[in-house]
Amino acid sequence: MKIFQLKKKKEQENDDNTSLLGNKYLLYKKIKWILENNQINNDTQIKIEKLLIDYSGKLSNLDSKNYNFFDAIGSLNIEFKNILIDSHNNLIDIFNSILIRYENSEGDSNNLSNETDKTENLKKSIEDIKSQKEKAKKLKILIIKTVKPHDILINRLLYLVIFIINNNNIEKRNCVYLNDLLGTKLLDLYYYYEMIEYKKKNNIKDYNITDWKEDNKDFINLIDNTITNILGAMFIEMLIGMDLLKIITTKDLNDNNEITKINIYNPSEKDRKGFRC
Repeated sequence: MKIFQLKKKKEQENDDNTSLLGNKYLLYKKIKWILENNQINNDTQIKIEKLLIDYSGKLSNLDSKNYNFFDAIGSLNIEFKNILIDSHNNLIDIFNSILIRYENSEGDSNNLSNETDKTENLKKSIEDIKSQKEKAKKLKILIIKTVKPHDILINRLLYLVIFIINNNNIEKRNCVYLNDLLGTKLLDLYYYYEMIEYKKKNNIKDYNITDWKEDNKDFINLIDNTITNILGAMFIEMLIGMDLLKIITTKDLNDNNEITKINIYNPSEKDRKGFRC
């Protein structure tokens, strides 16, 4: 028992010492744990921002109204903070541009009475599309229209950049793996915000994401793994276009211990310079 307690105490000391040093990998692991064990909502975002501020050593000087993701990152690395702020602003512009182009292309659907009707019309249009790529395009617009304010959606994309910077595991940077991972996470965000909107519209309190998925299972079943992968890739293309990520081809061993070529996402030179990695 004493040995176990000493070991646990030593692990805690190591954890605390590492956090005081602002270790990037441990920071990522803690963020990853929060994301995997909490619903994607504003409370979860605040938890992550508190963690970042804690690492910056400024927690005692800030109140709950002043939590800022970029300031917390900047306390660890001011240059990378500026890269993220620029990226955030660029993504806002990209999202707005996508929505404007969609609105201008819709014609008659713009005569619908409100945004909810327009969103439902967009959702129904996905059912009639045969092409998986076109379905993914519509889903991309649907997610951008639904997940608002866009900060949570943008933070999800920027967390992916931090994930890639901090991860040397080739399998975890595999393009197929990350496309699926991001596509799934973005769909989960969309489902959650749809559920919230449904509760507000119908003034329902006892209703959760499981209920929403059951009520919308026909729509969810339209979205297969291929569409999810394409969806994730479309959002990552935005990060590549902003010179945050790049795709490289490397060699790896498959399950049969045979050398095979795979595409992986790598940090751009701008990231490496800013994050000193």
